[in-house]
Amino acid sequence: MIRPTVQTTPLAALIVALLLGKTLTAFGQAAVPTRDLTTAAIAQRTTPATVTIITFGRSGDTLGLGSGFFVSPSGAIITNWHVIRDAYDAVVILADGTELKPVLFLGADKRADIALIEVPQGTYPIVPLANDVPPIGTRVVVIGSPLGLSATVSEGIISARRTVEGRELVQVTAALSPGSSGGPVVNAQGSVIAIATASLEAGQALNFGVPVGYAKQLLRMTARARQLASATEWRSMRAAAEVGTVVVGVYEGSVANATLPDWPGSLRIEFTGWTPSAHGYLTIGPPLAGSGPVTAGWLGDSIAMMTISETADTILWFAPYRPTLLKGFYHIVGGAWKGQHGIWEVSLKSGSPIPLRQRLK
Repeated sequence: MIRPTVQTTPLAALIVALLLGKTLTAFGQAAVPTRDLTTAAIAQRTTPATVTIITFGRSGDTLGLGSGFFVSPSGAIITNWHVIRDAYDAVVILADGTELKPVLFLGADKRADIALIEVPQGTYPIVPLANDVPPIGTRVVVIGSPLGLSATVSEGIISARRTVEGRELVQVTAALSPGSSGGPVVNAQGSVIAIATASLEAGQALNFGVPVGYAKQLLRMTARARQLASATEWRSMRAAAEVGTVVVGVYEGSVANATLPDWPGSLRIEFTGWTPSAHGYLTIGPPLAGSGPVTAGWLGDSIAMMTISETADTILWFAPYRPTLLKGFYHIVGGAWKGQHGIWEVSLKSGSPIPLRQRLK
């Protein structure tokens, strides 16, 4: 299974392409570098400019973690879009343990899975960006926060260069784990050649990064800084526009499947509003272990919901309408668990129930 290297992930097209065995085509190689640094020297230079990013939901619960690195002395940081995608808020932790807030949004290239955020003005060390990606077989070093272990250094080589559905990727053997997403993949001269973004867990040392060229394009296109919650997808677009929206209905229950391990799992849905349809945030326990914005629609006397989890699974939920009980079936229509289906049930725990849509007379 391939998944983003943070608890959340998008790269849905990559997941499907790789798992279905679609053709991967190589693209041109860069010139051979001239001066190499030791891995120790690269780590010493790069680690101070690498950060850990922890994201939070509206209620302050931890959503996930990832990595990033400074590209501006004043506080601009490159990371993956999937690291901050569902965040209501976040904190950036420097290599020395210093915590920085607030974290603001500057821009994102969602298709390339990269984002630019900003922390309070300061004088921060930066990692230089390379002009291109070196040849296959070249040594690279990755620094990040796998499983929250900040300033972790891993070494490998560029094992391939890919184009998947028009998106360029750098394949590396350097170790990546959940939390590594957004960390710099550095060449032998100490410059960033890619941003760590995903790994293929079904194999060994099959890890991927987004070429630095996408980050350079993003740096030329950034806009005014704004609050993280106003730019991410932690809730529906309509809810994001409603300043001061509060949770008005919380449903909790379980989700089950006869063929996947670790079932049943937990399911929690926080609805924040009903007009023109119910919208909010859904959290799924193991094994899907994801969450994301959810919007519900009425189909006669039934409720249908669609969500994309942090693990990039697109799920259709369906249940007959009952004010305080939703109980029905689900079908995974995209992502690593595509085709899997089962049952789910949640009951109202607090707030107001979802109202029945008024019928036209």
